[in-house]
Amino acid sequence: MNQLFIEVYPYIAKEIMDEFGRGEGTILEIGPFSPGVSLELARRFPKFKFIVGDDDSEVVEYLSGTVRSAKLQNRFTVRVLSKHQLPFVDGQFDLIIFRGGLFFWENTEKILQEIYRVLKPEGMAAVGGGFGKKAPKDLVAKIRDEVREINRRLGKRNLTKEEIVGIIHRAKVNATMVEHKHGVWIFMKKPEA
Repeated sequence: MNQLFIEVYPYIAKEIMDEFGRGEGTILEIGPFSPGVSLELARRFPKFKFIVGDDDSEVVEYLSGTVRSAKLQNRFTVRVLSKHQLPFVDGQFDLIIFRGGLFFWENTEKILQEIYRVLKPEGMAAVGGGFGKKAPKDLVAKIRDEVREINRRLGKRNLTKEEIVGIIHRAKVNATMVEHKHGVWIFMKKPEA
């Protein structure tokens, strides 16, 4: 899936950075669809440090290999972690990214709560998916059918706007939903302490 998105990562990274607005800090990217966005950010912003991980050890091996291939080991830590109980202290990360975070896992509310817990004050999280709101139509058209088939095989849930708003409400986090023709993201922002 990550190779399929290689041309899309710049657009996803831009969408997230347009919301985040800072060029330094510590980033956590969660899940089996990482580290594509983080690698793109690492190329553009040399002051970021990254932690990427998943709860599947085979996925973590893949993530480690991807980071090594990009020759960015000095800026990345790769580790096994639980999405439902993140192994970090409160307020550790400036930015958290979880592509696919809404659509493939149960108890999404708990995941959002954990992400919010480990965000620093004034930090931001991006949870969701898509191709990036400024991705060219021809690029999206080129991979859309294959992405849909892979998502179907992986068990992607199709959530309505109302269901996503309900998840945010039940999680009790400060979040807004951004929906556009190429995806849906929840942006969580933690206020100043």
